[in-house]
This record gives sequence, C-alpha cells and structure tokens, in this order.
Amino acid sequence: MSETESEQRIATGAAGKKETASAGELASRLAGFVDEDARFRGGELPLWSRLGRGGSGSNRGSVLIPTLAWCIVLSLSAIALLRYFWHDDRWPLVLLNAFTLYLYLPAYAILAYAALTRRRALAGLSMAMIACHLVLIWPDLRPATSPATATRQSRAVRIYFANVHASNRNLEGILSEARSFDPDVIVLAEMQRWWWRQMISRNPLPDYPYGTNLARRNAGDLGVFSRLPVRSMKQIAAGGRFALQADIAVDDDALRLFAMHSPRPTPDTFDEYQRFWDLVGRAVAADQGPVVVIGDFNATQYSRVHRQLQEGGLRSAHEERGRGLALSWPNPFPLIRIDQAFVSPEVQCLAVQMGEAPGSDHKSLIVEVVVQPPGDRPQADHSGAEGSKIDPPGD
Repeated sequence: MSETESEQRIATGAAGKKETASAGELASRLAGFVDEDARFRGGELPLWSRLGRGGSGSNRGSVLIPTLAWCIVLSLSAIALLRYFWHDDRWPLVLLNAFTLYLYLPAYAILAYAALTRRRALAGLSMAMIACHLVLIWPDLRPATSPATATRQSRAVRIYFANVHASNRNLEGILSEARSFDPDVIVLAEMQRWWWRQMISRNPLPDYPYGTNLARRNAGDLGVFSRLPVRSMKQIAAGGRFALQADIAVDDDALRLFAMHSPRPTPDTFDEYQRFWDLVGRAVAADQGPVVVIGDFNATQYSRVHRQLQEGGLRSAHEERGRGLALSWPNPFPLIRIDQAFVSPEVQCLAVQMGEAPGSDHKSLIVEVVVQPPGDRPQADHSGAEGSKIDPPGD
C-alpha cells in the first residue's frame, strides 16, 4: 500500500467518525427535547411559548402577557367596586364612568386569551367583568317602548336644544338647522357675549316671541325661545350657573321645561358640579306636574346624576325611544352622550333625534313629547324624589 493510499484511508475514517458523532449528538439533543417537552404536555403553556421556549425573549413574553392581563382585569374590578360603593364621589371616577361603554372592552380580549391558555381564574374574573359591563350598558341596548295612547288627542311639542359653543360664530347655521326641525321651543346653551349681541341686534327668531326677553335677558348662558305662550319663567341659581324653568302653555295644560347647562366635573369645578345638581335635582323632584328636563348635563347615562334623576321618577328620553347608544360629544366624532333629556310620568316621549349643530363641539338634540290629558295620566310615583338630589362628595 502506498503512502498516498494510507493517508486517504485515514482521512476517510476520520470523516466517518465525525459524521457518526454528529448524528449521535443530534439524536441525543432530540431525545432531550422530547423528554423536556413531555413535562409540559399536561400544563397550560400556549403553543407560541412552547415553540420559542429556548429564547430569553420568549420566556419574558410568557410571563409578561398573563401579568399584564391580570393587571388590567384587576383594575377593571377595582373600578367596578368603586362604582358600586362610591359612585362618582370624586372627579376621576366621574370621568372613568363616563366611558363605561368602552372601559370594560379589554375584558373580552382577556377572556379569549384565558380560554386559549386554560387560565381558569383569569377567565372567571374576565367573565365577571363582562357581565358587569353588559348590565351597565343594557339600558342602552333595549328597544323603544310603545308610547301610551291618550283617549283624546294631545298636542305634541317639539323641542330643539343645542350647546352652540361659545367661540362658534356660525349663528345662522345653528338657527337654520333649528328651523329645519320646525320646533315649538328652541333652547340654546353657552350663549356668551357675542351670541347675545347678535340675537339682540338681529332678532333672528321673530316667530318665537315667548320666553327669553332679549331686551331684559336672563342671566347666564341659556336662552329659551318659544312660539307657544310661556306663562312664567324663572332662574335657578346653582353652582355658579343658572338653570331656567319655563311653564309653556299646551292647550289647556302647561308643560314645565327645565333647561340647563351644568358645570364640568373637572378638578377645578367638581364642587360646583355637585352643588348644581344638588339644587337642580331638588327643584325637579319637587315638581308634581308634566316636566321635561333638557340640556348639556356634562354627565353621561352612566353617571350618578342620571341614576338619581331616574330614582326621582323621571325617564330618559333616549332610553324610552331605543336611542341609548346615541352620542353627542365631541362633534363631529362623538364618543359619549352628555346632552340629555328626561320626562316625567305625565309626559310621553314620541321621538329623539341628534342633529349636527354646525360649528359646535356638541351634537344638537331634538325631542318630541306629548303631555297626557289629566284623565289618562299614570299615578306619579314620587317616593324616590329625595334620591334625585346629588349627594355631596364623601369625606
């Protein structure tokens, strides 16, 4: 055998040993992976965690995702408990509750994640938050109720309300929209100096001679303009603002209209917000006749204001007409509804509609109501009248 042939045999043998060693090492590693995987077959690790278990980033993800999910669902649980025990007692709670329609949506995604990863405790708490959410928004989802029919014809009254926005200069746009709905009463809020000057100098609503006297106008930023006679009108000073109470003649009867623009529930004005609704709530609850309450409440349907007005015997016009999901602010892409209308048991709401209110940051609100004749009116329940006032904030 030559020296060259000997070297070739040695090289071939070494390569064979190396290939054998590599195959053996691969088999050993594969067996180790299978043995290790067997320990997780009965566990709850998701598929994506198993596939990437060898990397440090994947390990962090397998801890981060469930931790984040628990933090979110526990936070939602705390908000739900605060709503139950201290409903709107502080301004941050008012703001959180205002977005109830969206606030609990993460619980739905967390429930899906918990179901896929078989995390029973997380799934159970997520389901509880979803149930809470559905209970809270159920009034918004209900269909319209059938209005009661009167034994004799009753006159319908249509009311147009708009927060015009103080810096808005599109007076003709607002009034043109109001006229297009052919309302019997027009209520405008946030009428600052420029708006009053324009209304006084131009008198753009000659067909609405009753209500606010432009020559000796009421204080505040509200104006009521009616083509139906207004028997009496007075101001209610509350929380640095003024609400208006107008008694509007409807055939042989009278409809009492409360028009309002509430302070905002912000850190600087939260006490004023509370005082306003305490005083206005008492005034509304003390009334025993046909009542409509309309305006910029700066409070949503999930607020304590809304709840306590209902406890005082009033009904939400939006809920009665199946428009619970109607939104009004901010215009033109509203997220919440803070422009509201309520009616007393002696009044039936026939229609609710949202307008555009050109130039304003609020949608306009149009409601049509009918005052039931005395013989057809249900027995009003004022047993909860005291609950209609807004409780002072807790200590």
